Amino acid sequence: MSKIEKKMGVRGVESTSEETRENLNYAKLVAFHANRVTEHMPWEAKCLTRSLTIARLLKEKGIDSTIYMGVAKEKGTMKAHSWIRCGKMYLTDPIMDQYVPVATFKYCK
Repeated sequence: MSKIEKKMGVRGVESTSEETRENLNYAKLVAFHANRVTEHMPWEAKCLTRSLTIARLLKEKGIDSTIYMGVAKEKGTMKAHSWIRCGKMYLTDPIMDQYVPVATFKYCK
């Protein structure tokens, strides 16, 4: 996990909630395509893979984002989930409200 964490950005920090309309439009487009592509892969692309892919593509354009990692208890077991935010817009699964964030990573320029 420590190797992956180094690639995720600055731990415990969040990106700003302000972003330009142009950058948000680009982020929305990237997220749409990343989420769409992963639906058609012959293997299961987990939420962390999607979040890292989107963050990396945004970073290449100089756009900051925040990756969140959270946990939830379901039927006596712990479940983990990852999601990403750019500005005020969340770019992956809308189920993040079911999870308690335990870590944030600012993925920046």
